[in-house]
Amino acid sequence: MHEQKRKEMSLAAMEIILHAGDAKLLVDRALEQMAQMDFEGAEELLKEADEEMLKAHNCQTGIIQDEASGSEYPNCLLFNHSQDTLMTCMSHSSMAKSLLTIMKGFAHRLDELSQKEEEPNEW
Repeated sequence: MHEQKRKEMSLAAMEIILHAGDAKLLVDRALEQMAQMDFEGAEELLKEADEEMLKAHNCQTGIIQDEASGSEYPNCLLFNHSQDTLMTCMSHSSMAKSLLTIMKGFAHRLDELSQKEEEPNEW
C-alpha cells in the first residue's frame, strides 16, 4: 500500500509540474505579446495559462483532500517540488497580469496625449 501511495504522489507531482510548466511558457509568451503592445493576444495567452494552472491546482487539491480524508501518503520531495513550481508560476502570472494592466493604462494615456497634440489650437 505504501508503494502505491508513493506512485500516486509521483504521478500527481509530474502532472502538476507538466501543467505548471506549460502555464509558465504561456505567461512568458504573453509577456512577449505585451512587449509588442498586443494586449488582446497577451490576455488570451494569460487565460490559457490560467486553465493550465487550474488543472495543476486541481491535481494538487485531489491529493491534499485525499490525505485530509485519512489516506496516508509518504513524504515525497517531488510532490513538494511540484507545489513550489505551481506557486512560482502563479506568482509569475499574477505579476504579468499586473504589468498588463499598467501597460494598458500607459498605452491609453499615450493615445490621449497624441490625440491632444493632433488637435489644432484655437487661440
